[in-house]
Amino acid sequence: MVILELSPDEKGKMRTAIPVDEVRKVVGFSHKTSLEGGWRVVIVDAVEEMNRNAANALLKVLEEPPEKTVLLLICHLPGQILQTIHSRCCHLPLSVLKEDTVVSCLKEQAPEISDEDAIQLSRLAEGSIGKALDLWGQGGLDLYREMILLLETLPNMDMVRLYAFADKLSVSDPQAFKTGMELFLWWLARLTKISGQGTFPELVIPEEHKLISSLIGRHGLAQWLGLWEKCSTNYARATHANLDKKQVVVTTFTELQTLLS
Repeated sequence: MVILELSPDEKGKMRTAIPVDEVRKVVGFSHKTSLEGGWRVVIVDAVEEMNRNAANALLKVLEEPPEKTVLLLICHLPGQILQTIHSRCCHLPLSVLKEDTVVSCLKEQAPEISDEDAIQLSRLAEGSIGKALDLWGQGGLDLYREMILLLETLPNMDMVRLYAFADKLSVSDPQAFKTGMELFLWWLARLTKISGQGTFPELVIPEEHKLISSLIGRHGLAQWLGLWEKCSTNYARATHANLDKKQVVVTTFTELQTLLS
């Protein structure tokens, strides 16, 4: 079995995308004969984290899959993967775990997490224990709280606070940029869903209710969906083209303020 995921580069820094060289290794592995005559298993976690060349290399394997090889492509953001990859896969949606189950597992794995933090991490992770633990280790909950405080300054966003937040996401560990941007896109997607359905899910932190209530009435579903698509595209381009991370953060949040002005 081979697992293809984000890994450090030769300098020890975490890559922002899965490179094509890693996919080529998988291609070689998939064509080898199993010593025991069994199946070869390749897990890509996650497929949207591949750069374009890597995605095209994987596509060639999907077009002509080797015998007795299973490829499991984990995807958190289906809208960011190539349609040609999407169309060549069998889709297996996985149901989420209940909140109390995730909270219990979090407390077991990391006893230092408070009850309140465990509940909020569970809601951020939407029933995924692994994602909740990753968010805890990456400081995702603190980033989310800081982001909400920033968004509460809308429609006239506090630009000093915005640039400070952009600095935090861009000058520290590269993982901070990925975590922060994906949290924003997740929040924006949920805002869009609330706008369309008119019902509130369990919010991560209490302050969000007032914030979301003040925003959803300002525009309809089409406008919020358009904003989410635009911000998602900007993030995908930044990831693949290695654009200036600070400017990407500022531009993304400014798009939201522009819609509200």
